[in-house]
Amino acid sequence: MLVAAVLALVSPELKGVDNPLLFKALVGHLGLPFSCLILVVHVKKLCFPRELLRINTTGIYDFTSMLSPGFIAWDSIAHIHLQKLGASTYLCLDIHELEAWKTTLNTRQQRLVQANLNMGYSPVRIQLDTLELPIDAQELLRHVRILRASAYEIASHV
Repeated sequence: MLVAAVLALVSPELKGVDNPLLFKALVGHLGLPFSCLILVVHVKKLCFPRELLRINTTGIYDFTSMLSPGFIAWDSIAHIHLQKLGASTYLCLDIHELEAWKTTLNTRQQRLVQANLNMGYSPVRIQLDTLELPIDAQELLRHVRILRASAYEIASHV
């Protein structure tokens, strides 16, 4: 798109275009800034990759998609399990006091949670296949359960 925008701007004559001025305005003047913005976003993602999933003693930080809930404290999680759907594996979280927890989410996130529930799935599903994990799903589940147990142990000592 960047190349097309530059060509539209610098071409002295555009053959086969009914309205060359409109074409230059749309493809060139609008396409060039849009293409540059896309290029900057992708370069930023390459240079500064963001953390998609963090699991520690405070809870699970899920930033795998735009609709991910973000931070989920261990206190909010009732049950953790794996689910395989087709070729994809999901880390599924069932939530204590779901209605109260849903109020902390934005409208789109609430709709996704409700759609998961309507289809018979857990409210939160984290797709593991899109992540570059150093361990397999079963090992991740084992580590998550250990961290969750240690979080409760830490909390009980405070």
